[in-house]
Amino acid sequence: MWAFIPFAAATAALIVMSFLLVNETAAWLDRRSYQRSQRIERGLARTHARLARLSQIQASLLDAHAHEAAVALILASYQASKEASEAPVTSIVVNNTTTSSDSAKGQPT
Repeated sequence: MWAFIPFAAATAALIVMSFLLVNETAAWLDRRSYQRSQRIERGLARTHARLARLSQIQASLLDAHAHEAAVALILASYQASKEASEAPVTSIVVNNTTTSSDSAKGQPT
């Protein structure tokens, strides 16, 4: 019976050491998993910041193009109205019937 005590103590020590080893291994795996997720989150944050800057640049470029298009449209409208006001009137539409200056004098068109 006395020979059983060292065997039981050695077995208990082995069980405790195995328990500690398993706990340390689990903790190491948890730390490694946490570090990996932190790396991924940092990468996602950098990508998000880059995409936000890119979208701001694209928005400002689109605003500039829209402004240029609006200015061009206003200038074209101004030129067209200027040309229309300078052109002589050659015909008048009355009740879906076109009359020119000649027909106003009594000559049919």
